[in-house]
Amino acid sequence: MRYVKTALGLVVAMSLLAASAGSALANEFVAGKYKTEISEATPVRSQGKSVEPSAFGEEGFQEFSFGAYKVGCEKASSKGEVTESPSTSFVTTIKYAKCGYYPIVKGAEHLPAQVTGGFTVKFLANGALDTIGNPELEEQEFITKHGPEPVVELLETSLKVRIPGAKFCELFVPAQVVPFAEKESKGYDDVAYANDEVPIENETPGRLKLWPGGIEHKIFVTLDLKAVKVKLGSESQCGEDEKSTEKTGSIKGTLKEEVPGGNIEFLEGPVA
Repeated sequence: MRYVKTALGLVVAMSLLAASAGSALANEFVAGKYKTEISEATPVRSQGKSVEPSAFGEEGFQEFSFGAYKVGCEKASSKGEVTESPSTSFVTTIKYAKCGYYPIVKGAEHLPAQVTGGFTVKFLANGALDTIGNPELEEQEFITKHGPEPVVELLETSLKVRIPGAKFCELFVPAQVVPFAEKESKGYDDVAYANDEVPIENETPGRLKLWPGGIEHKIFVTLDLKAVKVKLGSESQCGEDEKSTEKTGSIKGTLKEEVPGGNIEFLEGPVA
């Protein structure tokens, strides 16, 4: 696997990205596609997939750790749209496959598990993540303010994990911003980006129109989400012995994102 960061001068020189070129005042995503002006009316499609895992917990394996409940998925794929370039964010929906519940951390033995629906997220260029509620999943009550008079709010679910094995469990991740104190002008490390240059082997005139210079640009997106809000299902066995059904956990994993037939890059600039 090869991570390559490219210079802004090269990006500006590429006719594919010329329409969106300019000096970067903050971290941003730059995308482009031949003869396409990216906008809300004419978005370009993005897609991604997980890299091949070599062992549990290593890069490529998608890992959900919610207290004592560890769930890992061997594969993930994403589909989204880029509606603006340059931009400080873009939205995609991640789906997970070949998932299992691992009672023993880093052990090989596991029970089947399911990560249902699609995990729709907004990648933020400052290193934070905004998760978006899934209307197909049920809403859950969360205590959003603790104290003598706690405040309970009904929040949309953005991700649902099911462990249908010997001890049936359901875990719900509400729509939220990770980290909670995310601010546009500050940098975080919950989401990391690395550029990847892929040489175009067949440099025919038609392919060079799509990728000037014979290079296709993609990005690796690595999630290392900490202090993620999660709730144990009230009617599932995994919450029956817990003092509180509300927990915090972590979500980890790596996706390789691309614009089919085009380019996408992550540019780092001075934070305003």
